[in-house]
Amino acid sequence: MGIPVISIRQHGNRNDSAHLCGYDAAYKLFAPYPEALESDSIPFWVREKTIYVSGFSRYSGRILSKSQAREKLRINKQQKVVLVLKGKGGDNHCLETISQAALSTPEWQWLIVGPIQVNYNKLPKNITCRGWQEDTFPYLKAADVVIASAGHNTTMEIAEAQVPFLCIPEERPFDEQKVKAKLLEKMGLCLYSNSFPTSYSVRNYLELLMQMDVSKWEGIVSLDGAKQAGIAIESEAFKIQNYL
Repeated sequence: MGIPVISIRQHGNRNDSAHLCGYDAAYKLFAPYPEALESDSIPFWVREKTIYVSGFSRYSGRILSKSQAREKLRINKQQKVVLVLKGKGGDNHCLETISQAALSTPEWQWLIVGPIQVNYNKLPKNITCRGWQEDTFPYLKAADVVIASAGHNTTMEIAEAQVPFLCIPEERPFDEQKVKAKLLEKMGLCLYSNSFPTSYSVRNYLELLMQMDVSKWEGIVSLDGAKQAGIAIESEAFKIQNYL
């Protein structure tokens, strides 16, 4: 129809002919993340026509301290807390695997938020299953460490909360989550693992995560990320109108 298109970009190995053809046909491309999170494998001409903005999430601009979050969730302020954040996209983090990690770290309280089959007979005392939560921000802010996938929304919400992140990417087409996770690790924003920590490795992971500099997330997200996106897209629309 000859209508100019701004196509939304995602991470992953997308240098196949179909993606490149789509990028070439688009008037502009839009990435809901800063150029610092761009993969080195992306061709220069794709970068050149991409509109990059600061990351943003549904929690952008929300203020909640760790003590406030813990008071809300009735968690002791001195307790060390691991949050396992599970989405609806599916993963391999079964309760038995998480339980084994929890058993080897009795000084940590493990919170599981998201859908999970609670069918493990001997659930350790330091695990609490909170189920599906519409508002995960208090859990993120209450946690000392979060274990989650590399889905874009999840990543941006963790960025907003600025909590040490153990990233276990899920299998997705074009290795979308694996590519993002490796970029995040390279920038010092997470630790990358292909699988859930074992009872032998989990303590080392937790110790390393507690040493992470979470202030680095400030270069990835901003309060006005969504506003930046709106202004940039609107600006392109005005440019197009001048040629009509």
